[in-house]
Amino acid sequence: MTAAYKKLSPSFREYLERLTALHSGVEQAEESLKKGASGILRRKPVETIHPVIRIHPGTGGKAIFVNKAFTKYIIGLKVEESELLLLINTLMIGLLFPIFGYDKGDIRHHFRLTATGERPIPVPGKVSSEALA
Repeated sequence: MTAAYKKLSPSFREYLERLTALHSGVEQAEESLKKGASGILRRKPVETIHPVIRIHPGTGGKAIFVNKAFTKYIIGLKVEESELLLLINTLMIGLLFPIFGYDKGDIRHHFRLTATGERPIPVPGKVSSEALA
């Protein structure tokens, strides 16, 4: 997400740094419950407001913090504007992941790292703490 952020123009980065978005786990929880006995709901789903651009707590680097599955909309924008910005960010993120160029039978390894219990840090001076949930 840091590499995707760095690919953006400076003026677009500046604009995104001021934005927040609603993130929700409600749909994923509902889908899990629809699976019946095989569906597991470990905790009640939450909805929170996070910065669109966050600061990595370890490196201090800026990164895009939207996700096609969890980010519902960008706060303060019209629906069409929010969808467009989320699409642009999803496309930028998608350009970083190799999906072609592997022959049948090749072994690929994919690792997913997810931080838990961490509050996303906005870019200093861009988003007030009151705007975050």
